[in-house]
Amino acid sequence: MKALSSSTQWAGGFLAAVVLIYTIAFLAVNHLYPGPVGDEEHFVLTIKQFGKSINLETLKHYDEMSTPAPFVVYGLWGRMVGFELIPLRLLSVLIAVVTAYLLHRLFADLLQNQRKATALALLVVLHPYMLAFGVLVHTDMPAPTRAGVLGMTRITCWWSRPEVRLARLAPATMESTVCRGESRP
Repeated sequence: MKALSSSTQWAGGFLAAVVLIYTIAFLAVNHLYPGPVGDEEHFVLTIKQFGKSINLETLKHYDEMSTPAPFVVYGLWGRMVGFELIPLRLLSVLIAVVTAYLLHRLFADLLQNQRKATALALLVVLHPYMLAFGVLVHTDMPAPTRAGVLGMTRITCWWSRPEVRLARLAPATMESTVCRGESRP
């Protein structure tokens, strides 16, 4: 049986810690605040609107300042598991865990040091803003997740391939052709 690499062990340990942190935060928030907190009340109403009907009219006319993407994601989730507050908060936790993992991977690629990457990612995860919006129904967490995915792809490709560096981080079409199936050495 092949032993796990050090980076895999660090990533697994970090992921386990993040799941534990967000599980405790989720349980605490749902115990202390069983009802909507702050903006959750009107976000849930908008999510229900998107869950009922996702069409051009809904995308054009909804009463929020955020882009429609998070409401579409939460609306689709609500169709599957329901529009009650706890299932919607559970999606927030899942998004937060994915975001934290992507940040850890990004920091590990950039720093080339697993301890520093883990410490930096934990610092971000434990920030009160990130922790709170990782367990409440808010539109703040999906944006860093998307940005993390795109940023990690671009930076990893740039870092690992000289022709991508020369292309000065060209559009996403180059990412998909140059970086398809390749990993950083």
